[in-house]
Amino acid sequence: EYQITIIELTGSATAYALNDKGQVTGYVGDDSFVWEDGVMTIIEKVPGDERIIARSINNSGQVTGEYRHYNTAARYIEAFLWEDGVINLLGSVVDDLSSDGYGINNSGVVAGTGHIWVSGHSEYRAMRWDSINGMVTIGTIENTTYSTARSINDSNEVVGYFSTSSHGRHAFIYDDVNDMRDIGVLPGQVRSYGYAINNHSQVVGYSAGSPGGYHAFLYDDSNGLMTDLGTLDGAVDSAAYDISDNE
Repeated sequence: EYQITIIELTGSATAYALNDKGQVTGYVGDDSFVWEDGVMTIIEKVPGDERIIARSINNSGQVTGEYRHYNTAARYIEAFLWEDGVINLLGSVVDDLSSDGYGINNSGVVAGTGHIWVSGHSEYRAMRWDSINGMVTIGTIENTTYSTARSINDSNEVVGYFSTSSHGRHAFIYDDVNDMRDIGVLPGQVRSYGYAINNHSQVVGYSAGSPGGYHAFLYDDSNGLMTDLGTLDGAVDSAAYDISDNE
């Protein structure tokens, strides 16, 4: 049985993530927050900058997301790591291009998106950041034109989605041994999006058809099987955005 707790905030607000300690992070107005047991801590942007959007929190209370500088800055959007009241801006893969944080594991490693230059224009690529190596792009799938990382587990496995010159977006899983791998789509569908991975290498997201319709999936990397999770009674579509470590 679940109980809903109302987090009292002033203005428009969104809660994005919850850790195992019950800490919640998200954003309200132009700033972000961490909520715990009724106590709200505001993550404030620098006066004059545009916005800060918190997207993920680990069990140490470290938060990542996107920091939006004033819109005349060369690097308009930048991934950040917040800890104990201090914001650390994480830079970019290429100087003066944007980056964005979407997931953080319990070692403080961040996964997200970074811009790179390709034939004179910038493209999105999945990235990973840590305090030793900084921000680097991850994974190589031939003819990739776009990729973004959305979640990272405690083994540094990363999931997200990518597209190539020959097909639309497909979910991927990445690790340092096996590189980036396409995990495919549900039968009869043409696109898939990976949004979360747990510490058992299980991935959730959704797979979509053409022209429309989509179902949540569960992918298990131990056997390579993608399972259609169906829909609620009376619903047509479904999507999954997070998964716990509970078997």
